[in-house]
Amino acid sequence: RFALRIDRFVFHGLHGEIEIFTRPDPALGDPRHGTAVNAVRLTRIAAHCGPVLAAQGQNREKKQKQSGNFRFHAVQYTMKKRKSNRMDQNIMKKIRIAADDKIPFLAESPLARLAELIRLPGAAITRDDLRGADALITRTRTKCNADLLDGTPVRLIATATIGYDHIDTAYCAAHDILWRNAPGCNADSVAQYIASLLLIHEETKRDPLAGKTIGVVGAGNVGSRVAKVAETLGMRVLLNDPPRERKEGTSDFVSLEQIQEEADFITFHVPLLRDGSDRTFHLADAPFFAGLKRTPFLINSSRGE
Repeated sequence: RFALRIDRFVFHGLHGEIEIFTRPDPALGDPRHGTAVNAVRLTRIAAHCGPVLAAQGQNREKKQKQSGNFRFHAVQYTMKKRKSNRMDQNIMKKIRIAADDKIPFLAESPLARLAELIRLPGAAITRDDLRGADALITRTRTKCNADLLDGTPVRLIATATIGYDHIDTAYCAAHDILWRNAPGCNADSVAQYIASLLLIHEETKRDPLAGKTIGVVGAGNVGSRVAKVAETLGMRVLLNDPPRERKEGTSDFVSLEQIQEEADFITFHVPLLRDGSDRTFHLADAPFFAGLKRTPFLINSSRGE
């Protein structure tokens, strides 16, 4: 019998990867912070190994598995002969993950085999719920700040959302808590939602979409897909995205004022930014509505604050 202790995980998502080290090792730094990662009890995952792995000493191998939108491989594991069939309870200890109970498919994911999942209503998660949790998988309903996290062993926060304003990133950086969001995770769904609204409007109002002008405010993962849908429907598309315009030039973008003047439809797909030159908080305010030259069909599928 052999015990297999995983020393490092690399979780690959669609838009990046997370490395989790199961024990501090100066040679294996966290690429994000440049420091060794503490072994948050994610640690000690063990398994019995068959004859194929019947060898002692250090081994390096990648084992990759595909599952839905995620793939992972375990690397750098340590084999050691055990004298009894009883597995070390400390090694067998599973990571504990608190998760928003509205996030689907977690029970069918690889995490369900590797971790103990604690499903809780997102808006009701408290500090006491996290006293024994190593990681938190959440949505926007859970405010991840000092009030929630102080005194807990949580070292990883993963939000199943594009936006991350519900995460106090400064607090996380100061307390060595790794966090990740999921850019583009719902982009296709939002594009389909906008398409359905446009088609319902066309049918119920008997107002053909072809030839109409739509202003897309925010042309990132979501807005760019909405623009393609609108073009497919024969609409004239005006894109407004100041950060992209500064980076890519003005040829493909227009001002918000032009959209106010020309658009029959206006749809917002911007992140929630409370300050700075690209502030979006209350972007559609009273002066914005006063500046509309037509009576456009307005859609807001951005964060509703």
